[in-house]
Amino acid sequence: MARVRDPLRSIPPTATAGDAGVPRVSSPDQGASVAGRGRPERRVSPRWVLVVVLAGCAGETHHAARDAAAPSPPSDAAVRDAAPEGAALDARMSDDAALDAHDHDGGASPDGSAPLSWPAHVNAMIRASGDLVALHDVSDAAYPAGKVAFVLEAGVRLTALSPDDTTVWSVETDAIAVTGGFDLDRDGWPDLALVHATGVASCNADVVSDRHLELVSGATGATLATWMMARDICWTFPTSAYATQQWTTLGVLFGNGTSFLALQTQYETQGFFAAWDSASSALATSYAYVFPSTSQYATYAAALPNAYGGTAWVENAHVANGLVLARGGEEHVVFFTSARLVEYRAAPYGPMQLVRDRPFVARTDIAGRNYGLVTLDPSMPSRLVLLGGTDARTVLADRIAGARVTDAWGAIERHVVVHDLDSGALTQRFYSYAHDDGDGRQYEGRVVYPASPWVRSPRGEASRFAYDVFSGGRWHLHVSRPASTEDETVLDDLFLWDIRDLDGDGADEWIVSPAETSGDRYMPRWRTQIGRWDGAAGLVVTSEHDGLPELVPTFRRGDASTSRGQLEVAPIVRDADGATALVLRRADGTRVLLP
Repeated sequence: MARVRDPLRSIPPTATAGDAGVPRVSSPDQGASVAGRGRPERRVSPRWVLVVVLAGCAGETHHAARDAAAPSPPSDAAVRDAAPEGAALDARMSDDAALDAHDHDGGASPDGSAPLSWPAHVNAMIRASGDLVALHDVSDAAYPAGKVAFVLEAGVRLTALSPDDTTVWSVETDAIAVTGGFDLDRDGWPDLALVHATGVASCNADVVSDRHLELVSGATGATLATWMMARDICWTFPTSAYATQQWTTLGVLFGNGTSFLALQTQYETQGFFAAWDSASSALATSYAYVFPSTSQYATYAAALPNAYGGTAWVENAHVANGLVLARGGEEHVVFFTSARLVEYRAAPYGPMQLVRDRPFVARTDIAGRNYGLVTLDPSMPSRLVLLGGTDARTVLADRIAGARVTDAWGAIERHVVVHDLDSGALTQRFYSYAHDDGDGRQYEGRVVYPASPWVRSPRGEASRFAYDVFSGGRWHLHVSRPASTEDETVLDDLFLWDIRDLDGDGADEWIVSPAETSGDRYMPRWRTQIGRWDGAAGLVVTSEHDGLPELVPTFRRGDASTSRGQLEVAPIVRDADGATALVLRRADGTRVLLP
C-alpha cells in the first residue's frame, strides 16, 4: 500500500504527489472536455458565501412594543506551522487597535459598571452604523461578555467586536473571505480561516489565482498557521472556459467537541486532517485521506463501485459537504460528495482509513450533486440529514428585489436524505432536477432549508425536520416523520424561515410567512407569523407582525454545515433596554424589533 506523505513536509507546488511512494494526485486535463456527471460546476461561492456583515436597512429602527404599526499537500514556502512567538498580535496589526482581548471589559455597561449579561439565545447585534452582524459564543471565563462578532473588510481589515460594539482586536489583512466557528487551539474562542488569493493568470473572463488558508486565533487575531497553496483550475470546453476557485470557505469542515479539522479544496484528489498541538503551539502533523475522485480511492478496503457502476471513484467529484464527528472513541469526517456519502477516520492513510462508503443517486443521468444543509438530529445525533437545496435567504433577497434574481438554479438537484451513522442505512427523497425540460425546472420542485430545521424530540428519540418546497406554483412547508424522508404534515402556502428559541425559555418558536395567493406566489407576503409546534395540533400560530425576518449570515456550526458556506439565521438582538428582540424588516426598508 502506498502511503500519503506528511502534508507538513511538502513537495514543490508545481509537482504532483506521485513520487516517493505517494499516491499520485493530479488535476484533470484542463484542455480536455470533462463529460457527463464528472463535469465541474461553475462555482463562484467566495463572492457570496463569505459575507460576514449584512448592510443595515436604510431608515429608522422601530420597537414593536412601542410602535402601533408594528458563513496536493502544501508547499514548503506556503506552510508556516507555528503561531507567532509569544502569541502576540503580529506586525500587521495597527498600533491604535492593539487591544488584548483579555484586557478588554468584555461588554461592560456604558458607565463602566459590572459587565452586561448577554443571554445565550442572542445571536446578533445592530451596530451604531446600522449594520446587523452575527454574534458567536465565547466560553473563555476571562471574557465575561460571552459573545463576539467578526467583521471582514475584504482586502483591508479583520475586526473582532464585543456585543456592545467596541473593538476587541483589529488586524490589517489582504484576505478576501473568512469562515470560522471551530476552536482549533481550544481556548474557548471561535477561531477563523481566512482565504487569501493572488491573481496569476486569466481564464476567459475569470482570473486564475493562487490561494491559501490562514488559520487565525479568534481571541487575538494572531496567525496560528498558514495552510497550503492551491492554484485555481481553468476548465476549457468547446463552448466555454472558466475558473474554479480551489480554496474557499467551503474547504474547512469541523464538529462539536472534536480536535481535528478536515481541510479540502474543490476538485482535488486528497484532503487532510489537521489538529493543534498545544505543547508546541503549532499545527500538528496531520493525516491525508484520498478523495473518491481518483483511482487511489479503490485501495481502501471499504470502497464500493460508484453509483453508476464500474470504478469506485467519480472523476471531478464535487466539494465535500459535511462534518467532523466523534464516533466510537475516534474522530471521523463524514461528508457528501458526488453521488455518495463517505466516512473516514482521523488516522494515518491505509486500507482501513475509509470507514464507510455509501454510493447513491436518484437518476443515472445526473451528477448526484449533494449541495445543501448537512445537519445532525439534536435529540439523536446518530442521525444525519441532508436537505439538498438552497437557503431561505435567497427567498428573502428575491422578496426584497421583487423578482426571482437570486440563486437561479437552487442547488440543481433537489432532494432530502436521512442517514443512520450507526447502521449505515440511507434513504433519499428526490424532488427535482433544475435542468429538466430544457432548464424549465429552475423553480419547480425547489427545496429551501432554514438554518435550524429541527422539530426536537425528547433526548434519545428521533426528531422531525421541516423545510420548504416550491411545487405546483406554490409553497409547501413539509414536516417529516421522525427520522424519515416521508411527510407527517404538509402546510400549503406557508414559508418557514427558521426554528429558534426567540425568548430563551427553552422552547423553540417557528418563524413563518404566508405566501402570496395571487401574482407571483413564489414571494412570501410581508408578514411574519410566530408559532409553536404542538404534537397533537401541529403548528399553532400565536401572533402575526408586519415585516419579514432580516436573516443574518453566520458561521456554520459543529452540528450544521452547508455548501453555501454559511448559515442564515433569524437574528435575535438585545435592545437598548436590555430586552431581547427578533429583527424584522418591513417592505419600506425600516426595521422592527419584535419582543
